[in-house]
Amino acid sequence: MTEQKPIAGTYAIKRPDLETIIKWENEIAAVAIAERPVFFTLPVGFEIAIIPPFSGATGRFLIRKTGGGDDYISVFIDHHDMLGYFGEPYFEAWPIAGDIQRWPLNQSEEMIAAVVKELSGDASD
Repeated sequence: MTEQKPIAGTYAIKRPDLETIIKWENEIAAVAIAERPVFFTLPVGFEIAIIPPFSGATGRFLIRKTGGGDDYISVFIDHHDMLGYFGEPYFEAWPIAGDIQRWPLNQSEEMIAAVVKELSGDASD
């Protein structure tokens, strides 16, 4: 096996070491015990990209209209109130009406509806 070479301005870290630092085994076990995985369906004409989280979030993804270029909503999953205080595991989406919006994980349909509304340019309630 070859040694990982650092990219300029960064350092190399092996995936198992990173998983130990983040304690992903504990995260996976905690979610499996406390909750069921959250599934949601996007309407036709929308797509999702899974990307790495940061700032202590558990997960992150981007939603946009299919082929929508750089016009997307960023959605985090936060199980530990690392991004802001919500008091329970939640979705955090930005930008929705120019601000951050939050929903408990059991309101995935409401979160998707708000994201779709924002990306569709529908300002009515």
